[in-house]
Amino acid sequence: LIRSASPRRAGAVSRTSATHGECAMAGELFRVLRTQRQWLADGGKRVALAFGNEAGDLDTIVSSLALAFLWPRLPCNASAEYKDEQLVPVCPFPRDEFRLRGDAKALFVDMAGFEADSKGAPADLLFLDDIDAAEMKASGLVITDHNEPADSLLSAIPALREAPVIGVVDHHADKQLFSDARLRIVDESCGSATTLVAELSLEHDIALPDKLVKLLLCVILLDTRNFRLEGKRHSERDIKTHAALCKRYPSVCGDSSQQAEWYKTLTNARKNVDDLDSSDLLKLDFKSSAIGSSGHTLGFCAIMDTFSGLVSRAGSLEALERNLEEFMAQRELAVCLCIHMAQKVPGKAGKHKIV
Repeated sequence: LIRSASPRRAGAVSRTSATHGECAMAGELFRVLRTQRQWLADGGKRVALAFGNEAGDLDTIVSSLALAFLWPRLPCNASAEYKDEQLVPVCPFPRDEFRLRGDAKALFVDMAGFEADSKGAPADLLFLDDIDAAEMKASGLVITDHNEPADSLLSAIPALREAPVIGVVDHHADKQLFSDARLRIVDESCGSATTLVAELSLEHDIALPDKLVKLLLCVILLDTRNFRLEGKRHSERDIKTHAALCKRYPSVCGDSSQQAEWYKTLTNARKNVDDLDSSDLLKLDFKSSAIGSSGHTLGFCAIMDTFSGLVSRAGSLEALERNLEEFMAQRELAVCLCIHMAQKVPGKAGKHKIV
């Protein structure tokens, strides 16, 4: 059920020094990830899939990975009927698109020491195009960082249309779906879905590998903007979970100055899109939505550049139009809205516009 994986990069090594104890804890995380992959590869086993939302940001990647680690240890799955079920996390985008996400690369490869493959993606993570969709049979679907599966995901793996949604962990507006899921946590006030997953580990006293703690902590810092009051993007739930993580894993979490440095590193990496072309930026932060019952799909691209900057990356307005047409055709979009960064209006002091 898994296509041939991208080979690991020759001579790839962690850029993060680690103590013997940290290596042992990291080994536990990698052991679980490889066991999950093997369950999927074997076929015939009871496998559920965990996905974040289709934009595929760090909150999506880490929340689904961490929830899959916790899944067999949670009380909602304690019944004997679930003992043979394995939840496998899958990044909701192709493997070669991981390189577009500078903050993800910085966190997984540079800071957490995941080995990168020949495409620059963590070799131990699974991606959408790693799945043999034609052969896939899923016993269930768990969704994080959204609470209604995107049609693009269901179309990519048709078996998911028949699979029951057995878990939901999210911090967006609640669409009141899947009330019968085994696990359902939706808190719109929360700054990060990762907070809610970390909270589960603390609530049920589930020990986490050090590297998973660091992934969780860094995403919480990034999503809450390091708990800045200006433009507040966090709740008391985020604050309490962050404090509890730091208390339980002090050697991993470091002090406030270390965390501020991690936040700065990830924020700068997220903003650095200098090496991306116009087609890359269309893919980087993309979401879609069905247009009522029309059968058509609306796409949204959050572009990390001004309109003039995007045209410059494409080479010309005509080239950008061709890129857009190709992008829309690939995703079968009827309409695509591109929201750009604000840019100065010439000759009008203080005036900016978003195209």
